[in-house]
Amino acid sequence: MIPKVRPFEVYQKYLSLKQHFNKTNYDYFKFNGKVRANESSFDKRRDKHHFVRLSKIYKEEDLTKFLVSNFVKTKDLWVGNVTSPEGRENYIAWKARIQSLPYVFENEIGSLFEENESFNSIFDVVDGQHPPMLHHVFGEDVSVESFIILDSILNFSSTFNEKIEESVIWPELYSMVNNYAPFLNLNKQKYVDILKKQVDLYYV
Repeated sequence: MIPKVRPFEVYQKYLSLKQHFNKTNYDYFKFNGKVRANESSFDKRRDKHHFVRLSKIYKEEDLTKFLVSNFVKTKDLWVGNVTSPEGRENYIAWKARIQSLPYVFENEIGSLFEENESFNSIFDVVDGQHPPMLHHVFGEDVSVESFIILDSILNFSSTFNEKIEESVIWPELYSMVNNYAPFLNLNKQKYVDILKKQVDLYYV
């Protein structure tokens, strides 16, 4: 039987992931989730009960996924929001999406291609403005996961960084996807094959 994590360990996990998604000088994987935290100080925290509650629900692997799913939704996340019904709903929706990600990816890029006359135009940055790709992500027609997969294959975000003049919304998304991508365990070739199939269907 896999033991559940202690409340202090939940707190450490929460802190490390919060830093990962919010601080440029902290990498959860590089530091193996280690953060400076004091257990005696933790015991005096007024929000300790939230961490106690999470420790009773999740084992470590599930806890990481649960917290990541919520930080992807809101990077500057307060633990009280995590233990709310919304935090649980975010996790359930995230799990469903991840479990059927090839299907999600295929459907989302199919819809993306259907609404754009040419493949290249999806990624065109005209006069420094957001390309159609980003409009679809911001409108939630294309999930962050599908964006990450497409970018891992086509590497268009580097061009976005060079050409997009807007300095808040895109940089925030770029930061989040860079922080989130290492948590996705992807079979890249599977998605390359799906992409080729969809390109052939819509543009050849």
